[in-house]
Amino acid sequence: MVINRICLSGALLVAFIALQVNAEVGRVTLESYATDDSDDASQFRQIVSFRHSGEQDGLMHRLSLGLGGWWFDDPTGETDFSVLDLGYEVGRADTSAQFRLRQLDGNGWDPTLGSALLTHRFNERWYGELFAERVLVDSVPAIANELILESGGFSLDYRILRSLTLVGAVLLQGISDGNNREGGVFRVVYDVPGVSGLTLQTKSLRLDSDFDGVGYFSPEKREEHLLLAGYARPIFGKRFVVRALAGPGRQRLENGFGDVVRNDLLYIELELEGWFTDHFGLESRAICSNTGGPNTGAPADNYRYCSAELSIIASW
Repeated sequence: MVINRICLSGALLVAFIALQVNAEVGRVTLESYATDDSDDASQFRQIVSFRHSGEQDGLMHRLSLGLGGWWFDDPTGETDFSVLDLGYEVGRADTSAQFRLRQLDGNGWDPTLGSALLTHRFNERWYGELFAERVLVDSVPAIANELILESGGFSLDYRILRSLTLVGAVLLQGISDGNNREGGVFRVVYDVPGVSGLTLQTKSLRLDSDFDGVGYFSPEKREEHLLLAGYARPIFGKRFVVRALAGPGRQRLENGFGDVVRNDLLYIELELEGWFTDHFGLESRAICSNTGGPNTGAPADNYRYCSAELSIIASW
């Protein structure tokens, strides 16, 4: 989860189109999230949340409360949790802080999860993030072993030229079975002159683990390199924005015995967000790739992992 968020840390510097809606005080959101892979591992999460927003002393404050459920299923079995979600955001135009506390209630295990994200735009060229996260290792075998992943790190975006941005991130992780991981992500984002919303991007990932994960995907050494094309444009009278990001790549996996697997990669991402009216809208995102998900072994070229998010929003 953290890796996916880091890989998009340059999004604020890619083609972006603001959606104009009325100032918001309250919001109710129905959030649905699902994953599926070619190893028959899947999960589904649905949360209904209420968020209240207000401004004081030049700062915007948002407080949210959500309730829902989370279900996991794969060939080894299935499990589920009830979810209580608490969130708080505070910020202004150049600086923000976001905090989330997620309490799960399961069959004999009630883990507490959470995240924190601090962002700051130093100037027109520099933007940074500092983050920490505590999440499930999201496979049924890992949940049966009560495994938690704790992550922390930072990312920096630097706009060298008007059309060229570098994005770098450092990531440190620890899994409760004693498997520590460290690595980073590096991206180059080029805004194509004369074609609004079109970008060409490269993304490189390196992640080293102390040992091969048991019951979850974590090879001792993992490298990925992608060449991506992105496009964003407004539609339906600029009430919606559609974004696409896709491209090929290569992956190198090495286990603790020195065995190496090399795979061709394909990454596809689609987003749609906007407002049907001033008070009713949606946010959605779908991703398909073969870069490894909650499977127990190294994926081959024909492995597939897909996820989809859909949030229906009512605001006032």
